Amino acid sequence: MKQRVTQIISRIKLDIRNNGIGLLGVVLYFACSLLFFKEVCPMLIVTGLPCPACGLTRAGLLLLQGDFAGAFSMHPFIYVWIAFALYFGYNRYIRGRKMPMGMTLIVLIILTMVAYYGYRMIQYFPDREPMTWSGRRALFDIRGFISR
Repeated sequence: MKQRVTQIISRIKLDIRNNGIGLLGVVLYFACSLLFFKEVCPMLIVTGLPCPACGLTRAGLLLLQGDFAGAFSMHPFIYVWIAFALYFGYNRYIRGRKMPMGMTLIVLIILTMVAYYGYRMIQYFPDREPMTWSGRRALFDIRGFISR
């Protein structure tokens, strides 16, 4: 058992060592975008429009508060991404192997999220969170391009 725990920890350390620059870049991006724009979503910052992932962070925070229905309402894909992360972690760190069809699953999830985004934009935009207009924070006014 102790040897297995040691293997898991060494795999985690290896991933951190191999991906440290990327992780640091993500942390710096989040810090800078929050500092300067009070948002983290690049699509929201540039256009003022919500993106397919809008609401995932808030859904995660609602989950941490125990509001499972609220999390689902904010963005149901939070449960899909958690299931994916658990499946990935189990395969990568406990079993010590690559996840079967990992990239295929990621692409499938993202394509499904984009389709769901279209549905949410038709059903809820611009009145229901998280599908609201944030033009006051946009770097340029996309409404001018849409109305032409």
